[in-house]
Amino acid sequence: MGKIKILNIGVLLAILIVGCWRDAPKRLKVRETNFCFSPNRDNSKIVQSNGVYSFYHKPHNKLEFSGRIRTSDYSENFIFYPSGELCRFLSTDSSYGLWGSYYIEKNTVKTQYFSPPITVSWDREEVWFELMEDHRMKVIGRTWDKTLSQGDLEKYQQNNKNTDAVLSQFSKQDILPDPNKSWLKKRKWFWCDEKEYKMWKRSFKVSK
Repeated sequence: MGKIKILNIGVLLAILIVGCWRDAPKRLKVRETNFCFSPNRDNSKIVQSNGVYSFYHKPHNKLEFSGRIRTSDYSENFIFYPSGELCRFLSTDSSYGLWGSYYIEKNTVKTQYFSPPITVSWDREEVWFELMEDHRMKVIGRTWDKTLSQGDLEKYQQNNKNTDAVLSQFSKQDILPDPNKSWLKKRKWFWCDEKEYKMWKRSFKVSK
């Protein structure tokens, strides 16, 4: 039993070390991009922040009853918080969300979200959306572990031009995950301004 316990501890330490190692590139790059977090932003007039943008992945004829569709009928969901934070989760499991950020250029919403630090399979994903009428969105590009390029946009749109899975439906929600409790917001490298991070950290500790 002693050897097994030591082996388990060793495996856990290895995972944590790998997670920290994979965390390092994020520290170096996020603050230098528009994906860094600033609490002074307010995107509430552009995207809806009181609910979930969901992307349907079931047969096309089901979309005819979209007014009766529930969040549980979707496989990919996004929450856009007014200050630029983002939560992405699958199905109805919002308790396990991937956290990130977004910014808006003209009619394009550019998002980036990260795997948790101890995950070793992938690092981050970048997804771009086109803002459409009636508060809907359309996925226009997606990449893993690299910055989304013009070539990536063209390739994605060519491969997904005939699918309704890239179109969103929006549903209001009374309760949303609290971004103040996300692992990402507690990372100093995620913030545009280190002073703002320190102020938030102090206020967050006081409010507990």
